[in-house]
Amino acid sequence: WLWASRFYKTRALASEMVQGGKVHYNGQRTKESKIVEVGATIKLTLGVDEKLGKVLKVLEKRQSAPIAQT
Repeated sequence: WLWASRFYKTRALASEMVQGGKVHYNGQRTKESKIVEVGATIKLTLGVDEKLGKVLKVLEKRQSAPIAQT
C-alpha cells in the first residue's frame, strides 16, 4: 500500500522501512502484511521528516500519482 500510494519509490524500499520500524499503523509498529483499512492513521519517517496520513480509500490496483496522493 505504501508503494501504491507513492510514499516510497519502490516496494523494496517500503518493505525496508516497515521492517526498520519507520512506519506506524494506528500508533503501533506494523508488519509488511498488514491489511490497510479505511480510517486508519499512518505515520511515516522519511529521513528527518515525519508524515502523518489518514487512509480515505483503498484501491484494488496501483493508480496514477495524482489519484494515489488523494
